Amino acid sequence: MKMKILSASIAAAFLMAGCGSNDAQEVAYAMCELAKTGDVQGMKKYAEPEFAQALEQVDVMLQAALATDFGKSEFEKNIALLKDVNCKETTKIADIDATTKSVSNHKTSQVFVLKRINDEWKVAAE
Repeated sequence: MKMKILSASIAAAFLMAGCGSNDAQEVAYAMCELAKTGDVQGMKKYAEPEFAQALEQVDVMLQAALATDFGKSEFEKNIALLKDVNCKETTKIADIDATTKSVSNHKTSQVFVLKRINDEWKVAAE
């Protein structure tokens, strides 16, 4: 039994290490996947502080909208439309320079800039 727990712990550590690589492409795809579910709080994980503040305001508006029947209905319609989006196929990433990338996805209506900050790719407020 102890061996199974140890094996599971090691496997979890490897999975978590893989998730933390913070490759620009991985961040861009993650932002697409989060948009598909409307997970604004999850998006904040990938945002530089200024953009995280803007996302906090978006989340406040989203929560207010979800408090109404109409807002909840519209949110659910949008999520249904996005569920089949293949983020790896529809997300476009272009180099601006060594530390800046432009990201767009016409299916999720996302356009943003990634910047390399302290060895991590973050969504910038530009």
